[in-house]
Amino acid sequence: MKDKPYNKVAVGERIRKARELNRFTQEQLAKLIDVNPSHISDMERGKVGISVGTVIALCNALNVTSDYIFFGKDISHSGNFDKLLSYLDAKDMLYLEDIIQALIKRYKS
Repeated sequence: MKDKPYNKVAVGERIRKARELNRFTQEQLAKLIDVNPSHISDMERGKVGISVGTVIALCNALNVTSDYIFFGKDISHSGNFDKLLSYLDAKDMLYLEDIIQALIKRYKS
């Protein structure tokens, strides 16, 4: 079976989107995954391919799946969050809702 090349530009756009959603600069992300900032720029512009190790590091740093990186599916590891939520009682859920609303208000202003 012949491997089909992946769309580097689309992959780069998804990396940029996830980086921005996490409020990282290219320099901050580069430091987190131990690459040169110019490599982040090249990936985001679709100028270079991505190694398996880099994909793993990106997924961990940006809290996304490889399905998101390559195919645009399932942007986050929400399953982990859902599992954590299952441990909370009704009172804690209300408290968490207040925290989330405060964070949203803080970042919207």
